Amino acid sequence: MRAGKSDIVDRDFVLMFASNLLSGFSFYVLLTCMAQYAIDVYGAAPALAGFAASVFVLGEMSGRILTGWLVGRTTEARIVLMALAVFAAFSLLYFVEAGIGLLVFVRFAQGIGFGASTTVMQGIALAGLPSARYAEGASVFSLSVTVGTALGPLIGLVLTHNVPYRLLFGLSAGLAFLALLAFVPVRRGKGMVARRAEGTLGASAAPMPTRAPSASQAAGTAPPLARPFRAAAKKARRLFPNRRTLLFAPIVFGMGLAFYSVTTFVNGFGLQEGFGDFTAYLFGAYFIGLVVFRPIAGKVMDRRGPHAVLLVAFAAFFLMFLVLACVGQAAVLLVVGLLLALGFGVLLSSGLALCSAAAPAADKTRIVAAYYVCFNLGCVLGAYLSGFMVDGVGYRLMYALWAAATLLLPFYYGLVRKRLNEDRP
Repeated sequence: MRAGKSDIVDRDFVLMFASNLLSGFSFYVLLTCMAQYAIDVYGAAPALAGFAASVFVLGEMSGRILTGWLVGRTTEARIVLMALAVFAAFSLLYFVEAGIGLLVFVRFAQGIGFGASTTVMQGIALAGLPSARYAEGASVFSLSVTVGTALGPLIGLVLTHNVPYRLLFGLSAGLAFLALLAFVPVRRGKGMVARRAEGTLGASAAPMPTRAPSASQAAGTAPPLARPFRAAAKKARRLFPNRRTLLFAPIVFGMGLAFYSVTTFVNGFGLQEGFGDFTAYLFGAYFIGLVVFRPIAGKVMDRRGPHAVLLVAFAAFFLMFLVLACVGQAAVLLVVGLLLALGFGVLLSSGLALCSAAAPAADKTRIVAAYYVCFNLGCVLGAYLSGFMVDGVGYRLMYALWAAATLLLPFYYGLVRKRLNEDRP
């Protein structure tokens, strides 16, 4: 049964949702135990153990960049199948205890498969959404990406203290192969080869809107001091499929910077404050908030535009860090989880919907790739910055500093708001 023109859910949508959800579970269920596993089994120093746990982010980013090169050279469905096969195959190597070097390599390779599969699958899903319910559909499908990031660490935290590592690895590998099997029947993306584009991530065949040239530009000259900056700006634009993604990129990067200060260090913060056993509740509340807030935000965005949704999300993101900085009780983690979902969770999905809504179908995968590469870059840098801040000023002041930093996001959005909405469909 085919979905109607205004329907967002059909057979392929459900299969891709399931595949994305299963791969996310598989990947993130190991996130909370990997550093401790490296210490327990290989005697790794904390810094090396942390790198072994987080190197997947570099692999994930590499996979997203790779998709920009592959799209246009083969079908999108084939890219997803290859990426999921890589992801599943390398999950079996966790059972081989051959040193910390192999562990780092496996995490990096899995990150490539995960980043490539989730990027292209999301692009395929976005291309099939009706314009009247685009933001709602994008929000619903994005749950398959982020639910794993919420429930995976929660389940991992619970199981780490009760089952052997090999059982966790078996669970992760089983979920990875189920994700591969779930995508096999998908029909979307099998008969389409998107346009080739230039640049690392690819660019749309349609030119980016530009302003009228100045007199010096029309004459073929430019002020000497401006030439290097203009050249750098042109190179940066080639990485982005459209203007919206380019304009929204600093916000996505800023979200990544701040987000990893929560996911990476909230367990240590909880132990310091005396409620470390309750940190899993944060991810539970985060999951509930995602399921509730994201579909509502998508519906509101379709009917009233992105402005109100984004402002509420900016405010929630700021309040989350403020609460962490000011209150030290276990119950606070439930509030933090809900604010994280309303702030970060809604911002991430709504921003992607805004960037991709007016783009042609062939460019949506490239937009997803560019969008999440910016996010991954922020995550990598944010984890290290947060580590330095914890060492220097402690957890509470670190979160207070991140609260202040997040105020820059709505300020920047205010500066570019009109340009972001110039080409709204």
